[in-house]
Amino acid sequence: MDFIEVLKTKRNACGYSQSRLAKELHISRQNLNEIENGKTRASKEMKHTLLHYLDYC
Repeated sequence: MDFIEVLKTKRNACGYSQSRLAKELHISRQNLNEIENGKTRASKEMKHTLLHYLDYC
């Protein structure tokens, strides 16, 4: 699985909407949507933050 698939799978497994996850991480929902749809590449730090946060939901 690539990063985007893992992100979507983990977010859905936690029951988080894009809006809720974005709010929790202090980023815009639009930015998270663009990351999930491959329109914007997440930095290495953002990838770590997203996946690390979802490991503990």
